[in-house]
Amino acid sequence: MDSKVLIITGMHRSGTSLIAEYLSKCGLFVGKDLLNLATSSKASAYNGHHEDKAFFELHDQMLKRLHISPFPRYQFRLTNRFTAQENRLAKALIEERKYLSQWGWKDPRTALFLKAWHRVIPEAKHLLLIRNPLSVVDSLVRRGTDQQVVDCPLVGLQAWRVYNKRILIFLKEHPDSCLLCDIDELIAQPQSICTLIEQQLSLVLSPVAFESVFSKKGFRVGHSEAINQLKIKHNREVTAASKLYEELRSVANGYSQVSTGL
Repeated sequence: MDSKVLIITGMHRSGTSLIAEYLSKCGLFVGKDLLNLATSSKASAYNGHHEDKAFFELHDQMLKRLHISPFPRYQFRLTNRFTAQENRLAKALIEERKYLSQWGWKDPRTALFLKAWHRVIPEAKHLLLIRNPLSVVDSLVRRGTDQQVVDCPLVGLQAWRVYNKRILIFLKEHPDSCLLCDIDELIAQPQSICTLIEQQLSLVLSPVAFESVFSKKGFRVGHSEAINQLKIKHNREVTAASKLYEELRSVANGYSQVSTGL
């Protein structure tokens, strides 16, 4: 039996946990040994992060090997290939799940290594999530668990650009295997989530009420004083992020001509 695989990723605080939890309730297997509120010190508006520990640990190992933080400010150290050991681990994870008709995993860090994963599992489909960069940074600052971003919100903005540049490059190279969505668009029209995934990524889901997982406190509208200062002190960086966000939105499914508020 050939498994259908869905990779769910996007910059941290871009709705990946929300969507992974929702798709899990709709019948997608996202792992049995998950990071959750009991095993992670990170705060979440949802019932854990829905990250399979094995994939999380592989990506964490890769970042440590490359001497890169989960919030990289530059792309030059990132790799498009696994080492021989990492390749064996990745293939073992896939082999363990091949009995499933469809499965997937969610981890924001996957966005940094999309090309490496494509070499191992080229038939995989990808759900790529984006969110307004200032909303992402604001959420990171308010969460308060990533000290480098709390101390310097610019780090979060630069990391947003790194993650989303990787996503855009991969999308352009493999458009037929990718579904790019703005999380705000999905929240506004939650009935479209399963339809888009079924029609464009060929997975079979059993939709449930989106309200069973969605919490408004997870997506606050408005920005903190830290973000206002970021816009003043680093206008060039904010402008660059805004342009990248608009480029992504222009090719995202369900895109609408709504002001980003940047």
